Amino acid sequence: MQSISPWYKQVWPWVLILIPFTSVIMGGVIMYVSTSGKDSLVIDDYYKQGKAINVQLDKLERAKRLSIGGKMSVTDTQVVFLLDQNAQHDGTALGVNFFHSTLEERDFEVKLTHLGNNRYQANLPQGIDTNGKWRVTMMPFTLEWKVQFVVTLPRQDAFEVYP
Repeated sequence: MQSISPWYKQVWPWVLILIPFTSVIMGGVIMYVSTSGKDSLVIDDYYKQGKAINVQLDKLERAKRLSIGGKMSVTDTQVVFLLDQNAQHDGTALGVNFFHSTLEERDFEVKLTHLGNNRYQANLPQGIDTNGKWRVTMMPFTLEWKVQFVVTLPRQDAFEVYP
């Protein structure tokens, strides 16, 4: 006569129990991952953000109306901006933000001071690596207009900057 072993000594009941148990564990892991991170794509006040975008667009349009533009050159040691003669700017200092296209830790800001004859200049701090593709924003300290452009550095020649 054959003896039948109890069910818990068989392999197949444990395999069948393991399948839903694994599903429950994976569901818990997915739930934890989905609720523990910050949801950066959803904003709380989309209306306020939309109004802020419109203000930024107004600053870009104002730069066009004031004919803000000129030639900029960036070397390893300095940034020079030569403002067009027909531009309507009062000569206050300019803030220029350089945003690297992929590496946030390489972003930097310089303040261009007016040297006369529509020439603005700033010395770059030691250790700044300007190689790569940059998204650049230039604004006066009064924040009344804004010029944005994209440039790949290093460049030997001066490049045009227009809104």
